[in-house]
Amino acid sequence: VRVDKFESIEAMLGVARSSSFSKLERMMTDSGSGSCFAYLATGRLSEEKKYGKTWKTGDVITVCLDLDKRRLSFKMNGKDLGVSHENLPKGSYRLACSISQSKTVLSIIDIPRPEKGSEEEEDDDDEAAADSEKSSEN
Repeated sequence: VRVDKFESIEAMLGVARSSSFSKLERMMTDSGSGSCFAYLATGRLSEEKKYGKTWKTGDVITVCLDLDKRRLSFKMNGKDLGVSHENLPKGSYRLACSISQSKTVLSIIDIPRPEKGSEEEEDDDDEAAADSEKSSEN
């Protein structure tokens, strides 16, 4: 998610459990709900817990949800901020954001390609090599 215009610290970004998505506005402001897990524009996870930095115009925030390990983390401008939430409830999740009544503008942008040397990239390289061999045989 790219921060196109930042004018208020009243913004949040994270994930919400799909089963209770209709109650998103209340969940985003109720950190104890267990239904939404967010990184606040103030550079916090809640009033008590500091995390990352305060957002600014031009920042790109990546939401990294690992359902196998049941944990959530974020990246800001490509820098890993570390695990923000652990032992998430099992279930399905959706991307969630709230910008309250501010003039802040967020854009959902393409997911970056896997990093060099990652398992996913090696699979893509193997497929490309196989396709190249097939075309050279013809």
